[in-house]
Order: sequence, then C-alpha cells, then structure tokens
Amino acid sequence: MAERVARFFRRLRGTGLKMTRLVGWTILGSLALFIGCRPSLEKSVADDARTESLLPSGHVADERTDSLSPKIDAWLDSRKHHFDAVVVQHRGSLVYSRMFNWFRADQPHEFQSATKTISSILIGIALDDGLVKSIDQPVVELLPEYGALFVGEKANVTLDHVLTMRTGLRWVDFGIGNSFERIEAAHDSVSFVLNEPLDSKPGERFFYNTGSSHLLSAIIQRQTGMSAFEYAKRRLFEPLGIIQVSWPTLADGRTQGGWGMYLSPMDMLKIGQMLADGGTHQGRRIVSRSYVDAMFKRRVETHLNSGYGYQLWLPDDHGHKDFGAARGYGGQDIFVARDLNLIVIFTGSIAFPERNTRDIRLLLKDVILPGIK
Repeated sequence: MAERVARFFRRLRGTGLKMTRLVGWTILGSLALFIGCRPSLEKSVADDARTESLLPSGHVADERTDSLSPKIDAWLDSRKHHFDAVVVQHRGSLVYSRMFNWFRADQPHEFQSATKTISSILIGIALDDGLVKSIDQPVVELLPEYGALFVGEKANVTLDHVLTMRTGLRWVDFGIGNSFERIEAAHDSVSFVLNEPLDSKPGERFFYNTGSSHLLSAIIQRQTGMSAFEYAKRRLFEPLGIIQVSWPTLADGRTQGGWGMYLSPMDMLKIGQMLADGGTHQGRRIVSRSYVDAMFKRRVETHLNSGYGYQLWLPDDHGHKDFGAARGYGGQDIFVARDLNLIVIFTGSIAFPERNTRDIRLLLKDVILPGIK
C-alpha cells in the first residue's frame, strides 16, 4: 500500500501542482486512516509516547560519542521534522538511536530506491560465485533471450553502464504515465526497459534510471536460476541474520530491482556495517572486498553535489568526503564512512522528500560528524 502512496506523490509532483502544508497533512491523514500507516503527523515528533530508542539499558559510549546523543536530541527536538528513525553506529558500537511515529527499530520500513544498492551487492556476490564473468560484460550476453532488442548502440550497453546509471535508456520518474506505472503494467518488465529509446549513447553520461537498475534483478535471475529476492535471502540476508524483509515482484515474476524493498533500521544497520567492514559480517565473507571497493569508487559525476559508484551515491556536501550512501526517496538512507567506521541510518515520510533530504544533510554536517571526528 505504501508503494501506492508513493505513486500518488510521483503523479502529483509531475503535474506541477503545489500543495500547501495543510492540504498535504489532510491528504496524508486520510491515507493514514485508510491504510493504518502513520498516525497524526500534526503531533510533535518529539512526543515521548511516539519515540523509541534501541540503545541497550546501561549503554556506555566513549566520552566523545556520549556527548553526541544529547546534541542530536536537541537538534531534533528544536524543529519540526519528518524522520521515522535516526540511528548512528560508530566503530561497531551503537551510539544513538531514536524512532518516531510509533515505528519500531525492528519494523520493516519502506526502503524506496536504496533498494538499488542491495541489487548492486548481489551482482558482486554473483561475480564472486562465478555466475557473472565481468563488470564489463555486455548485457546482451547476460540476457541473451532479449538479443533482438539490443539493436544499434544498445548492443554496447555493459553491466558497468547499468551499475553507474549510464545506459542511456529513457526513464520518467514522475508525472501521469510515468515509467513506474508503465513497468508495473507491462507483461514483460525487461522488454519494457529495453524497448525504451536511447537518449544518449551508452557510457556517455549519468542519467538516473530505475529501469536500468531493474535489469540487475533480471540478470541475477537469469544467471542464478532464482529470483533476486531468493538469491538475496540465501546469500545476503540470511548470513546477516535479516529475516523480516520484503521485496515485491512485478507482473512477470521478477523482483523489482530498483525499488520496493522493506527493511528495518536495525537491518539497514547490518548492511551498512557489512560494507564498512569490507564485505564481511562477524568474520564471514559476504561479498569480496574488491567489489565493495569498486562500489565506493567515484566513477561518474551526477551534477547533484555527488559522485556515483556502483548503485551508490558519493555525496560531496554532507560534511565528509568519503561517504557512500544508499539513498531512497523521502529520506530512506544508509550513510557509510568506511574510514571512520561510521554508519548513519535514516528513514522518513515520503511526503516530505526535499525537507528530509535537507535535514539529513544538516544533521550529518552540523551535528553528527563534528561529534565523531
């Protein structure tokens, strides 16, 4: 149901209509009553009855991080925000956590486009398993049954192009008739993506394309013989101890490669820590260090105050030059600073994407990082 709400806002944004804050709250309140998703946004987000911490009783942090918690609390309590979770882990120790809007730390939350980073990790695991030969492999070799659709320049699209958002294929995120609506109605989701025209040559420039990310799911299914979700459960989620996770499929049975996952803040933390630890979890190798390094390597400029790696944002304006971030619409984020062994998790309301994006940047830059460094 939350995906339907997300589609509603994509359609509304595409029409160019402007909602006042009051109208926005009214719509969201009605939706909340209908689907039971999030109660009364007009109450103070600092209301103790609606917050929860997952810090253990008697938790003791080092002196520097111990002083960080009241600073984050003060920042959050001083303004109206739309976060559902803020979690900070440093050097393997949980130093801050706070849930809002009656969300729990172990409750799956919409992950939105941060799902793309999971698909990238699965490609790394498939490479480790020998199921994919190379990052530079042409996609037509990985999806040979669609060979007839790789005409002209499309034949030059490689796995590297898909991972770095440089396929050149068209995709429309917002507005009536957007690509999300069309792919969900398509009989064959891969055909839908590949039949779209090229707006630029493969490899020429960055263009954010969720349809291209969906090709990663198709590649995983074709090369492993199981859906991306099933492969993820066996090779990623179960080894990390992640059980409460959902990842929907499209009409053709393929896992949505670029969106749709639900993951709890606690489990987002496990993903972030695994990346910070170079692809290991409690000494167990999940994905090769070389692939994690490749994910964090700046491969293309986005002109959005960020570089981009393998389905991973590399932001320039969040107070630390070595962040890698899985980012989802509306503030569903995993920030990883490997050099600091720092993981910061955010979840929030998809009704306030610009506000959440701004608040995440400010909280990281002005409060969290100064308290860590």
